[in-house]
Amino acid sequence: MMLHDDIIRREAAKQKVDPDLIRAIIYAENARGHYFGAARAAEGLGKAESIFPMNINPEKWRDLGFAGRNPSNPEDNIRVGVTLVKRIIERLENPTSEAIGTLYNSLPQDRVTDYGAYIGRLLQEKPWQD
Repeated sequence: MMLHDDIIRREAAKQKVDPDLIRAIIYAENARGHYFGAARAAEGLGKAESIFPMNINPEKWRDLGFAGRNPSNPEDNIRVGVTLVKRIIERLENPTSEAIGTLYNSLPQDRVTDYGAYIGRLLQEKPWQD
């Protein structure tokens, strides 16, 4: 079972988002996203621009409801990440996991990136179940 799975399930249900899509994003952000733990070390030193488990960047994402929230709190962190995923889904004509993952990673993208394709593969393979 994935760390924070109870929060993932609760927040995904509340916002009507596939919890496995959230798990795929969290898995990607933690397993691949930041050069073998360099971002985790920076976070621990207070030098990271973004905060796990969903790799939230409080400065960039403040309009998603981070005011008064603690991005280091997994519940707040996951809530804001799920909120962004929900907004991406609502704006896409064809919200595939690959397109959602691409935009989660880089909002200005207009076509699926390697990261988005990776999210699609993770959603199919579900490695967090191992």
